Amino acid sequence: MTRLVTCGTMLLLVATALPGCKKNGGTTAPADAFAAPVPSVSSMGGPPPEDATSAPVETVPPPATDATSAPTADAGGASAPAGDEGGGSTILVGQADDQQTQAARSLLETGIALAKDGKCREAIDQGFDKVAALFDARFAGNRAAVRCGRTSTDALGQGLQAALGGGDVVVLGPEWPEALYYKAYCLVELGDPTQAKALLQQALELMPGDPMYLCELGDMILREKAWQQALDIFEQARTSAETLAAEPDGAARSPGGRSPAQWQARALRGEGYALVELQRLDEAEQAYRRALELDPRDEQAKKELDYIHELRTRNAP
Repeated sequence: MTRLVTCGTMLLLVATALPGCKKNGGTTAPADAFAAPVPSVSSMGGPPPEDATSAPVETVPPPATDATSAPTADAGGASAPAGDEGGGSTILVGQADDQQTQAARSLLETGIALAKDGKCREAIDQGFDKVAALFDARFAGNRAAVRCGRTSTDALGQGLQAALGGGDVVVLGPEWPEALYYKAYCLVELGDPTQAKALLQQALELMPGDPMYLCELGDMILREKAWQQALDIFEQARTSAETLAAEPDGAARSPGGRSPAQWQARALRGEGYALVELQRLDEAEQAYRRALELDPRDEQAKKELDYIHELRTRNAP
C-alpha cells in the first residue's frame, strides 16, 4: 500500500483586514472571508479548486484582565501603556482602513488570483513579495514585537500574550502572515520547499499557535523525514485546535473555513503518520481512531489504519 506524506490540503483565503480594536466596548469581526481550498504546501502540482465563500464571522471581546497590570490599546491605532507610569508594555493596534492595510489587502488578492491561475512566479512578484515589503519597510528597525490575527479578538489576544514577556507590541490583521503562507505554497509549486518551510516558520512568529500554519509546517517536516520533530509540531497543532474548540466562539474563529474538530483531526493524522515511522504502531492507531471520531468521513485515516493492519500482518510470526 502506498502512503502519502501529505496530511491535508492547504487553504487559499482572501484575508479581510482587522477592524480597529477599542479600549472599551466590543469589537466588530471581519466581514466576509473568501475561502477556497488549494493544494497543500507539502504536495506538488495541480491548480487550486474554485472559490467557496465562507460565512461572516462574529467574534467576542477578549477575556477581561487585571486592569492594574494588563496592556491596553486605544481605538484608531493609538496606544496606551499598561500598568503604572514607570514601566509595562504598550500595545499599538493597527487600523483596517489605513492606506497600507488597504494596499496590502489588494496586493494579497492579486497574488491569490494569480496563484489560482497557476502563475506562481507572478503571484510572488506582483503580490506576496510586495505585501511583505510593505510591512518590512514599516517595521524595519522597530523593536516592538508584531502579532497578527484573522479577527480583532485573535489579534488582540496575540498582542496581550506577547506583552506578557515585556516590551511593546504592534497588533495587525492577517495580511502579512497570509502573504507568507501563500508564497510558501507557490514556492513548493516552483520546487523550493526549503524556503517555503522558512516562510511558514516566519508566519508562525507573527501568528503563533495557528493550527493551519502548524499543520502545513508539520507536513513540510514530514517530507524531510524528521519524524520526531514533525510529531512535536502536529501535537502543538492539535493542542491549539483543542483550545480553540473549547472557546465559545472557536468555531467562528477557526482558520481556513474548517472547524476546530477538523483541525484536530488533521493534526492527529500527522501525528499518526510520524508515529508509524517511529515504529509506535499502537499510538499511531489511537491517533487515527481519534481522528475518525472527530471526522467519520476521514478517508485518509481509514487508509492509514489499513496500512497499520498490513504492517502488523506482515510482521506477524
